[in-house]
Formats: sequence, C-alpha cells, structure tokens
Amino acid sequence: MRRILLVLLGASLLVGLPSSASAEQGDMDIQLLRPTFAPWGLLSTPGARPGRQWTVRAGVMIQYERAPLVVLNQEEEIAKVVSDRVGFNLGGYVTLFDGFGLGLSIPLYAQGGDFTNYDVPGFALGDLRLDVAYRLLDLGLIALAVRSDFFFPTSTKNAFAGERLPRAAPAVTVEFGVPRFSGVFEINSMIRQRVHTGYDFDMAIELGLLVGLKAWAVRNKLMIMAELSSRASVHRFLTGPTENPVDIRGGVRFFPIEQIGVDLVVGTGLNAGYGTAAARVMLGVTYRRLPPVVEEHDDPPEEEMFADIPEDEELPEEPEPEPEPEPEPEPVLAELKEDDDRIEIKEPIQFEFNSDVLLEASYPVLDQVRAILEERGDIAFLLVEGHASFEGTVDYNWDLSNRRAASVFRYLVENGINARRLSYRGMGEAAPRAGGAAEEALAENRRVEFRILHWIDKNKEVQPNWDLNKPPIPWLMPEPEASGEAPKPPELEVEQPDEGSEEDQR
Repeated sequence: MRRILLVLLGASLLVGLPSSASAEQGDMDIQLLRPTFAPWGLLSTPGARPGRQWTVRAGVMIQYERAPLVVLNQEEEIAKVVSDRVGFNLGGYVTLFDGFGLGLSIPLYAQGGDFTNYDVPGFALGDLRLDVAYRLLDLGLIALAVRSDFFFPTSTKNAFAGERLPRAAPAVTVEFGVPRFSGVFEINSMIRQRVHTGYDFDMAIELGLLVGLKAWAVRNKLMIMAELSSRASVHRFLTGPTENPVDIRGGVRFFPIEQIGVDLVVGTGLNAGYGTAAARVMLGVTYRRLPPVVEEHDDPPEEEMFADIPEDEELPEEPEPEPEPEPEPEPVLAELKEDDDRIEIKEPIQFEFNSDVLLEASYPVLDQVRAILEERGDIAFLLVEGHASFEGTVDYNWDLSNRRAASVFRYLVENGINARRLSYRGMGEAAPRAGGAAEEALAENRRVEFRILHWIDKNKEVQPNWDLNKPPIPWLMPEPEASGEAPKPPELEVEQPDEGSEEDQR
C-alpha cells in the first residue's frame, strides 16, 4: 500500500513537470467541471471511499455550458471565444480492490464561438483522463484518501479542449459523516506547463479547493448533491478573477433500478474566471455493478445419503400423516423503519412502578428488537432513548428515564447483542410526544425509543461479524480474587416522591 502511494504521488510530479515551452493560444483546457464516474463519488470528485472490490460504474455524462470562455475589456464583454459547448464525457471506474479505484474517461466536444480573431473548431476531442485513488484510512465517521488525475494529450489542437504536454492533478480528500449524510473536503492542484495565450491571461500551475455535500433523500434511491470548487493560479494567486475561477453546482442522482443511475445537475460560475459558465446543465446515465454482499454463514449441512432401492421392488404404502395445524403467526411487536432510521415498537416497554425493573410482559417486544439487530448486521449503532412524563421533578424524571434506558440496554447485551452496537441515554421530560395532563398523554410520553445513528453501507465496506470479539459484560464478570474488597462507587441518591403525591410516576 505504501508503494502504491509513493508511485501515485511520484508519477503526479513527474508527469506534470512544468515546461518552459509556450503553447498555441487554443492549446489550453478550459474545462472546470470534469465529471467523475466513481461509484460513490459526488459530481467531480470520487470522495475518499472508492468502494468494495469489483464495484464498477460506466456510462456517459452530457454537459452543456454557456459562455465558458469570453474576452473582456475591463469588466465589459467583447466577445465569446467559446459561446456554447456540449461535452460528451465517456468513461468508467472500477475498484480493483477495497480502497483502490481506477477511472478512465475522455470528452468529445461540439462547440461554437463569435470571436472573429479566433475560429473555434466545431468538433473536438479532449485529453484522455486517468483517475487513480487510494484510501489511506477509514475510521467510520471520517475517511482519508489520496488521488490524482493524469491527463494525456489526445485532444484536437487549438480547440480549448486540452494541452500539448501531459498533466497531473494530485489531491488529498477527506470524507466525513454518516452514510445517510456526508461531506467531502478536497485540496487539489494542477501541475502543467505554462500556457501563454497572447492576452492578459496565462495558464500556470494551480491550487484548488473543493467542498461537497451529499445526502440520501430516499435511501439507495434518490441522492441530493452540491459542490463548490475554485482554483487559483500561482502566476496571479488570488489577484484577479480570470486565473482564479469559482464555480457552484448542485443536482440529484436517482436509481430507477439498482443498476442504472441518472444524474441531473445545474450550476453557474460565481466570477469571470476562465471555464466558469454563465449556465451549466449536465445529464448523466450510468450503469453500476455492485459486488455481492459478503455474509458469514454456518457450515453447510452434510449431504443426505439415500440407500439405493431396486427398481422392481415395490415399497409398502404408508398412510399419509395427518397435517399438523399451522401455527398462529407471531404478532409483530417491533418493525424496522429504514427511511426513518429507527426501530418502531408496537407496544410500550413496561417497568415496575417508579422503577427501572423491566416487566416480563416487555420481553417479547425486546426479543423482536434483538432479532432485528441479529438479522440486520448493517445496523452499526443503535441508541436506546428513555423518555418520561412531567409528573415528577426534572431531576427525578431524567434519572428515571436514564435508568430505564440502561435496563433495556442491559437486556439486549445480556441476550447476545454486541455492546459496541448499542448506547443509551435518558431524555427525561425534554421531548414529549403528546401534550396535556390526561393519563393517555402522560402514558404516551413515558416511552422507550430505538434510534439508528449509524448504518454500514455493505456496498462500500465489508460487514463485520458482530458475534466475534464481543467486549466482556462488566456486570456479569466474576469478582477478581483480592486480599481486600474493592471500593464500591457511592450510589446515586434520588429523592423519591410520596406514592400518593402529584409527583407519582409509573
């Protein structure tokens, strides 16, 4: 892995070493939004999680840009060198192994302009682009990757579609958040020869910044994305808009079926920098192949052995056994609500009066919650949340709700759920579900909820085997042998209300 990283960064520097040779006026790549085909990327960056091995995405991105290159006299526009451009980006991306991705794409352009001093070719081929990314680490809520784009001179000459020498664009990418909502922060660069345009604008080595956000509006169906990107030339670093373009875009990606994705993007430039479009629209259609989910199974049962029976031997007819009555279906007491990130229980968790002791009547509900966790290993972190009504004092309500949530936590852990997947907290009376002082409202506010805070995206990472490496359960561990008795922490003293007072709680 270290060797891959060194080769990646070293190749970026070698391929893109600046040259003192000048280029023709049109031998410059003005493209600002270069769409990525990375399976889990945003609009122009693959992010820091290339995905699991043999994840593949390929297709076409069609992009229209209005006036991406104009000639200005001070602030007044003189002409549009490129007035309209339609780019057809053909490409694909494959994750060769977990955390290492490789993409390849090439653009084709149809364009026009009204600058009499320069005749823009109507059709042009862009530079071939190779995208290499390697994830350095993934801590769940944050991931770090290094990557680089490599550009090879395959473009049509003098078409503002590419450059005459190879280029490299190394970057460091940080991705943070949970699978449902995450952000990307990227620092990148463009290492190239200096391009003399003949006007008050030269292209040189650039530094870039990209900030992006993505969120699943409907899990695995509809994603909302937004990006803000800028690049600054070291030749005139942040001293003028021409060499320092800033662009913003947003869009959606939806999957009518699991294998087919459709992107719809709009954007605009925020200043007069080269490559910023007055209007930008992109439509993409891609095919996506996901690797099979790796799940651990028990050893398959041994093959059953059947004795050979001669064909001419007739077996005595056995009376057909009477069919057993079908068992009544078990009532659904807990149900997974993926879109709401929670487990919904159909009956309340019950406790002894003014106590955190679970009643046996609630065991079937908790057993179904446990069964959901055992079946859905992609639920990585579940929060048990206790709530109380407002009859008691604020301190007492908070303590009681916290102890009751802890009792549910202990029940699930003692019955086989890995403690690393669970936590609990008490909310007291801070988040009532119903208003009023009627008993029905008070009973509804005394509740336990199950919130899913983190999912494992099985398409990007291997689901852990939660039955292995379970942490020990402290309250079930045997007491250590010692000469003296270990000190016990002081018990929390809570003022209990009188049983007949208005502060009673169930």
